[in-house]
Amino acid sequence: MFALFFGGAFFLLVYYVPIFFQSVKGSSAMKSGIQLLPLMLATVISSVLVGAFVTAAGYYTPFLIGSTAIAAIGTGLITTYSVDISTGKWIGYQILVGAGVGAGFQIPMTAVQTVLPPEDIPVGTAAVMFFQTLGGALFIAVGQSVFQNGLIDGIREFAPTVDPRAIVGAGATEMRHVLAALGQLDQLDAVIRAYMSGLRDAYRVSLALALVALVASCFLEWKSVKKTGQESKNDVAVPAL
Repeated sequence: MFALFFGGAFFLLVYYVPIFFQSVKGSSAMKSGIQLLPLMLATVISSVLVGAFVTAAGYYTPFLIGSTAIAAIGTGLITTYSVDISTGKWIGYQILVGAGVGAGFQIPMTAVQTVLPPEDIPVGTAAVMFFQTLGGALFIAVGQSVFQNGLIDGIREFAPTVDPRAIVGAGATEMRHVLAALGQLDQLDAVIRAYMSGLRDAYRVSLALALVALVASCFLEWKSVKKTGQESKNDVAVPAL
């Protein structure tokens, strides 16, 4: 359960944060990928560091709860993205999410290796990865529906003379060209506001998933990674992933 919702929250952000830069900031697809680097680099660094922290402390559950809370806070801050957000804020919010996400992806693997006998570890690891990926596949589709509905409603509210179908069909990178072709480039600011409205709705879906994952992490069993293999076999429990 944790892996499903946590994966959904992460992949939704990876998909929709670049769209923010492409639509609102006018970035190219390549530049928006570069602007996502704070999130991705923080994820990698956090994933490496949490392994050392868990090894030193012996218990992974408090780190999982803490990292999921950090990811949820960061996701909540990303829902405040706006047209005029400063560079420092959008970078900082991404770093905060990445710090939580890296640990949230790494620790379930540690949990599997701790609570399962050696012969079941490959199956457990595959199951965690499957549900993380499944969460992304399922909830990106949900996010797409929520985003498009928010975008269409926003266009009807802020730019009623613009055809919503033309904007949705154009996509984030071609939106400006389509407006220019329609002779409605003067409606660009209004359409950007509509895009921002739809994006916030999608980010709120990610926030809801992160909060569900946070609740799920609280039910994970507290087991020490310092136990010997024999002790782990005598006290096997499947984590609530």
